[in-house]
Amino acid sequence: MSEQATDKLARQAARGDRMAFRRLVESEARRLLTVAFRYCGDWDTAADLCQDTWIQVHARFDDYDPARPVRPWLNTLHRRTCLQYLRRASVRREQATPIDRLDRFADPDPDPLKRMTADDFMEHVRRGVAALPQRQQAVFAAVDLEQDDPASVAARLGMSWTTLRTTLHFARKRLAESLRRLEVGT
Repeated sequence: MSEQATDKLARQAARGDRMAFRRLVESEARRLLTVAFRYCGDWDTAADLCQDTWIQVHARFDDYDPARPVRPWLNTLHRRTCLQYLRRASVRREQATPIDRLDRFADPDPDPLKRMTADDFMEHVRRGVAALPQRQQAVFAAVDLEQDDPASVAARLGMSWTTLRTTLHFARKRLAESLRRLEVGT
């Protein structure tokens, strides 16, 4: 669906048109589900995150400015929902991680990717992203996870192109350091 058609549906939905809201959800659901999956790596959780986003959208339509495109506003709400999930999930894992789980990393094979399952690796990546400072998280999530255009991300976040590049560089560097620590087992 075109951006203009999506904006028209959003304006109608903001005025209380339930059918327009339903069509808006249907038109954006797949895109938001894909973005949520990139954050969490699980389709069921991604669907829950999308549902949470749509609940927020419905409840916060008073905040929506119909003179502006709806997708940046929607993306911001969705990104916040996904980042909140990562923060909550990170806290739950830190509180509930028994020491015996570390035995899975004791395999003598020197290749770290062979020592752990893909789920373990993704879990470590999620922890690394959740540990980033909030600004780095936002930039990394928008550019690398959601694959948004960096120039539009910079404009949306109110930063220069140079600041965005620098922030993204440091976010990637921190995440790489986190993954390197996993390789050497620290």
